[in-house]
Amino acid sequence: MLNNQPKLYVSPALCRLRTSVVAVALVLGLCLVLHMFVYAFVHFTDLRWTTLGADNARANTQVILAHSDESALKNPEFAARLAEGGAPPDGKAVVTADVNQVLSRNDYWFESITGLANTAGGIAALALVIFMFQGVSIAAGAAVPGVERAVSASSWAVILALLALPISDVFPSFPFGGAFAPYEQITQTSEMIIASDAGAISGFQFFAERVLMPLALLAGAVVMVLRFNTGIEKGAIATSMSELDEQLEKEMASIKLVSTGSTRAGGALNHAIGEPPADRLSPSLLRGANAGPGSSKPKKNGASNAPDAERRIGAPNPGDPMARPI
Repeated sequence: MLNNQPKLYVSPALCRLRTSVVAVALVLGLCLVLHMFVYAFVHFTDLRWTTLGADNARANTQVILAHSDESALKNPEFAARLAEGGAPPDGKAVVTADVNQVLSRNDYWFESITGLANTAGGIAALALVIFMFQGVSIAAGAAVPGVERAVSASSWAVILALLALPISDVFPSFPFGGAFAPYEQITQTSEMIIASDAGAISGFQFFAERVLMPLALLAGAVVMVLRFNTGIEKGAIATSMSELDEQLEKEMASIKLVSTGSTRAGGALNHAIGEPPADRLSPSLLRGANAGPGSSKPKKNGASNAPDAERRIGAPNPGDPMARPI
């Protein structure tokens, strides 16, 4: 018979690890969802920007002159173009910029939320790997059935952590910055795509990195947690008996076998197991109970033929003195 005593100490450890794994997986999923929302607000809305008020339309444009020929300032044509906000004759000396469009307060909140999600999500991804490997080591040491599921879940957790963390900061040759990319990288990529920059990635690739990849990691985290819990389920559920069962087991072990051959011992045994007394016996145990109504049985030596359905087993028969009780 196998000794299951070590499971009494393994079960609490696996239960605590299962709770920790579920908790860090929830934190990881929340951080991934926050990253997707930040991407949507940054790339598809203008919440990052705000426009300052202006007294006239000409205040929206600032003209910066960088011309080497000072005589051009005395040119009437150049002065007329400059007053209208247009370009000078050479078309290279004036750069216009909208100084009234500045970053809003929302940009600060987006950056703060992204930084918090990066920190909490990175810690949760690493903690998920560590907790799963702890559960695998404990379950394998206790020979818990289904430990192979916990092993596969911990292996996939390593891949999830590598895809979530910004490993491009450690390995610059990697083109993918991870699901938890810095806020500056998100904003720069979005601005390059909106401006149709030649070096920008495609809009679908940006969408896949910021939405499809986090969704895949979120679904993978859910599957891994479920697989890990089913892998350690046999060891996480307590298998010891309750205190009442243990006390009953001790009482049964302390009882010694006694002989039940004597009538007194048999009566004591019947009383111990709760056998009802003779006056409470069911009618089926009474003599003649199975006989029909009015049925009679011929008696020897002139005994009466009255029905004896109400006479108990073993009671004397006054009409048949030779009959002996059972």
